[in-house]
Amino acid sequence: LHPRVRRQRQMCIRDRVYGISEELYEEASARMPLISAHVDTLIILRAKEGKEEMIREALEAYRAYQAESAVQYPMNLGKIQAAEVKRFGRYVCFVQLGGDIAEPSEESDEAVIAHCREENARALAVIEDMLAK
Repeated sequence: LHPRVRRQRQMCIRDRVYGISEELYEEASARMPLISAHVDTLIILRAKEGKEEMIREALEAYRAYQAESAVQYPMNLGKIQAAEVKRFGRYVCFVQLGGDIAEPSEESDEAVIAHCREENARALAVIEDMLAK
């Protein structure tokens, strides 16, 4: 896709799916799958001054909806349960990661959630380090 078309599509998705209009943030970076069978998602938004909590609340509402109400593939439940919203100053992040969960899924659902939480924590630590520089 042409970069302008891709940006317009991403803005529409952020507004429609996550409830975050372009008026709330200055910069955005998001990586998400194009098909619903996969749910690994990373969103980083630099909020406009004073809009940090609005973004955090919108992402938290999305996280809660995914965990409590949305119909999901069983293989994704651990990633969804482990999703996290974290704020670093004016940056607000949504992490729903886990990568390959084949090994922990052989153990238990709790092992999958623990694995995904570890992956989320690793991603958030890298983000925090980058923002501190």
